Amino acid sequence: MRLFVALDIQEAMRESLLGFACELRAVCPELRWVPTESWHVTLKFLGEIPQSSLDAVTGALLRVECETIDLRLRGYGFFPKRKPWRTFAIGVEPNGKLMRLEQAIGEVLSGLGVRGSEHSFRPHLTLARRGAGSSGADSNGSLEGLQEKLMSRPTPEFGTLSLREFWLYQSELSASGSRYSKLQQFALI
Repeated sequence: MRLFVALDIQEAMRESLLGFACELRAVCPELRWVPTESWHVTLKFLGEIPQSSLDAVTGALLRVECETIDLRLRGYGFFPKRKPWRTFAIGVEPNGKLMRLEQAIGEVLSGLGVRGSEHSFRPHLTLARRGAGSSGADSNGSLEGLQEKLMSRPTPEFGTLSLREFWLYQSELSASGSRYSKLQQFALI
């Protein structure tokens, strides 16, 4: 099973982001745009985990204690830092509670042998990826064009959402992109 831990985006925030995403999708239709219902903020990517380890993973995540989190969505970015870019995302401003949650999840999962990411945690909400099968030239040009279009605008502000839970998700890969399923909810106190 391919698993990750993430924060879900509330419906009101999805609606707030939708106009922005639709406008940009019209400018760069060749990118692979993430379906609205799949928007989330990843806290920890676990990778391939045997089905037999699912109970241990959920048990570990039940031990995470963290307060409810307010997330401010603002701005955008392209990943990785160096070109060719592969991903276009909305920025999530890090705050103490979010960073503590990400760290607590990493700690409880490390006891199960789940490795930490080789990259530092940069919270974001992915909106689009470079087109499938692209070596980077055409669709990266689209990402550069997207950046040029956005540079002439003020930094977008999408608002703040209060989150009272995080989720364990399963990711199933297909030719048309990943499909995410929520497996279990974990409450924030």
